[in-house]
Amino acid sequence: MAQLSDLPLQVKHRILAYLDSSAPSNPTKFPSQSRRSELGLYASVSREWQLFFEDRLYAHLVLTQHCLANFNKLVPRQRRLVRYIWLRILLGDYYCSKCPDSLSLKVTFSNMLDFSESISGLFCIFNSWGTSPGNGLALEISAYSPCAVTHAVKGDEYLSSDLVEMQDMVYSKGLLTDDLAHGWKDGQLLQSHDANDFYDIKGVLGFSLPPMPLDISAAHVVTDLIIRRTTRLFITVGSIRQILERLPNLRHFIYEPWRPFPGCMDLSYGKIISESLLKTLKTFNWFEDFNEEAIRVCHGGGPSNEIGRIETDLYHAASVTLARQSISFEQLTGCYSVDAVPFFQAVDFRWTWPSLTTLSLTCSLFAMPEKCDEIATLLERVGMAAQRMPQLQTLDIWYGMRHHAAAFRHRVTDSLIIISWQGTWDLNLESQEDGIVATAWKALARLQGNRILYIATYRPVKVEDVTSHAAAIRLLEIDRSVIHPASLEEITRETKYYFST
Repeated sequence: MAQLSDLPLQVKHRILAYLDSSAPSNPTKFPSQSRRSELGLYASVSREWQLFFEDRLYAHLVLTQHCLANFNKLVPRQRRLVRYIWLRILLGDYYCSKCPDSLSLKVTFSNMLDFSESISGLFCIFNSWGTSPGNGLALEISAYSPCAVTHAVKGDEYLSSDLVEMQDMVYSKGLLTDDLAHGWKDGQLLQSHDANDFYDIKGVLGFSLPPMPLDISAAHVVTDLIIRRTTRLFITVGSIRQILERLPNLRHFIYEPWRPFPGCMDLSYGKIISESLLKTLKTFNWFEDFNEEAIRVCHGGGPSNEIGRIETDLYHAASVTLARQSISFEQLTGCYSVDAVPFFQAVDFRWTWPSLTTLSLTCSLFAMPEKCDEIATLLERVGMAAQRMPQLQTLDIWYGMRHHAAAFRHRVTDSLIIISWQGTWDLNLESQEDGIVATAWKALARLQGNRILYIATYRPVKVEDVTSHAAAIRLLEIDRSVIHPASLEEITRETKYYFST
């Protein structure tokens, strides 16, 4: 009788891959323990099955601070299989003024200690793995409280960064029941949030975490760092700096902090740029996230003064500093925490960006159609800078929020340089073939292999379709590197609970 071992290797691997894909998942738990248990059983069948399924078991790991002792027992063979680790630090419940049995603020001190000790513990383990980066290891760090989805923002989603599974961290749909204290009935929000919903819930507003122990070990094996919007806490600039300083082989950094509410602490993001980014870094994706309903409520029902915010010293300095550091990057995206105007004003046209292939920046001017002359001047300057970027393939200058979206896009083909305008209003690039914008980009086309400049036809975006900044990213077809795909999906899902009244 024919045995599985008699089959050709390619056929055997297809059968084993089918077992992997058919392993059951449990959407009420995160991560899916049933799936990992199933794969563990498969791996115990034989040496051949072990080698096949261990690769899937260890490639993407989710750890909490309580898992580190067992994680430290991985043998060298298993370590080499690890490609992605999510350190998901579990915190205690948060204080909420609408919950009579809410815990004291003293719990936050325990959370601070958990955060610091978890990072230190994991980096100590990494340090024992050696000094060679090997094949590269991605590390995601988040801090999360299970109660974050049980208060006013219970409609928010928390997804796994595993893009194969894209699992819910909490099966939050089951939590959307009657909760009149927070304004919910039958899974629907009955009234608009008030400011206390956002200021009182520490999982949304966040708090300052202390610097970590100075003896934290270097993690040479980590090449990618991800801090997604899943962490709603304010992680201090000092803590971020300490993490970066202990990653000597870091090449890729995804950073998605939350925008502070009015009257909150100064986050001093610019210090991360000016003092912490490593010379080894090749890719930097920086996305400042926000909840548009929170902005509306905390500004007393009116929109935030976006231009005034960008023109503050804090955001201007971050944009200027990032411009100076951009010449060493291969990919750079800066959204909402960076603005294209001060960025390109700081550019010296003697600079050269020898390796930059992707650049994406938000521009608050794009929210004001009446300033089309200033926008044209900016795009001329962008075109002149692009002439010093010989490898540039993708450039997006854009802006998006609820009911507003606009983007200037640049793409390269074998024979063409393509520029286009898309959005809820038209800049009318097509009628300006001899204008300052077209002139600058024609010069770029000639420099890059004597290509031809093609100005694409304007494609309008319907105002009613732009339900959030995530919708704007999708409708404008912005390069998806501006935000982690799981984060983009989270914002899209959450939109249905924003703007409810």
